[in-house]
Amino acid sequence: MALPQTLAPGTPLNSDPKSEGAEQIRNLKQFIADVFGVPSNTPITAAPFAITASGAVKFGDAGYAPNPTYDNLVIGAPTGTIGLSFLNGEPTGAAGIVWGRPGQTTSGALTYTHSDLHLRLIAEREIRFNRVSYNHGMTSLADTSTVLAFNRDGAVNGEIYGYGLGGVGLELQGISASPDISHGASSSGAITLTGRKKSGTTDAALTGDDHVVVMTRGDLTNATHIFDASGDIHLDGVSNDNVYDAYNDAMLLAVARASLMPDCDYKAALSDWTAAYAPVLAQAGIITYNDDGHHFISLKGITFLMIDAIRQLNERIEERRWSRRICRRLNSFARPLRRLLPSLKIASKIDSV
Repeated sequence: MALPQTLAPGTPLNSDPKSEGAEQIRNLKQFIADVFGVPSNTPITAAPFAITASGAVKFGDAGYAPNPTYDNLVIGAPTGTIGLSFLNGEPTGAAGIVWGRPGQTTSGALTYTHSDLHLRLIAEREIRFNRVSYNHGMTSLADTSTVLAFNRDGAVNGEIYGYGLGGVGLELQGISASPDISHGASSSGAITLTGRKKSGTTDAALTGDDHVVVMTRGDLTNATHIFDASGDIHLDGVSNDNVYDAYNDAMLLAVARASLMPDCDYKAALSDWTAAYAPVLAQAGIITYNDDGHHFISLKGITFLMIDAIRQLNERIEERRWSRRICRRLNSFARPLRRLLPSLKIASKIDSV
């Protein structure tokens, strides 16, 4: 016998000859071998599955007893082997396993749970990682237990964006086995961000003013940092006016440099200036001085201070130029007057006689 097979529970009939019993038994054995794939005339050393008193079905033996409260189906395997594999040999990309509603032809939602960490795959929309014990409260964005999510941004363009929810939000960490210390076009880092662009049916390197990385403060209409393919960095130039004309801007820069240096003669020589000007730098947000010695400098703040210092120096140079021009003009008028002074003195004496 071979597949297809049919199991007829109504046979044999009580009225059938007993001589047909042996044939019916052989047919039943063949049915089990054909339908369940049981090897013929081969010793089986372990039961492929078991049914517990609670009705749970257990496949394989991983030394785990099904929980009668939660486990309806358990698929296990000895340590070092794969408990369950979903394999698909269809080369056209048809789904090897489909999760969804009854009668649904497209993939639905897949949920994986281990300890208190959950993974949810939601069809054609997003992937979420959840923790049962977590509660961020931003339920208008995602479930309150969601810690990380990846979503598709737009049905046409297909961009994918990810976001983290929590105190930090999202921390990206790369651990390099051999850190690169070079400074060249082929340098890499523990975290390396690479941007490329479409080129026909493939991709190509970004060039010129193409944006490699853009940082925003909320959405794509509030960019704050732009890193382009030419190596240039563009910062949002919006800033409060901080014109330090009440101070010597060049000396503010000197103090900024000295206050960040270790103890040395240069720092000692500017100690009085540092005592007076370091609070100005801190108040303006140019330098944040910390007790642990790790002081942070504002790139925008120090850039604007340098611009103001150059402007201030230029104004002083221009003032000196005008002063010199006025002095030269006065001297041009004074020369003929000085030549007239002797005759004026003589006339004065004549008038007095």
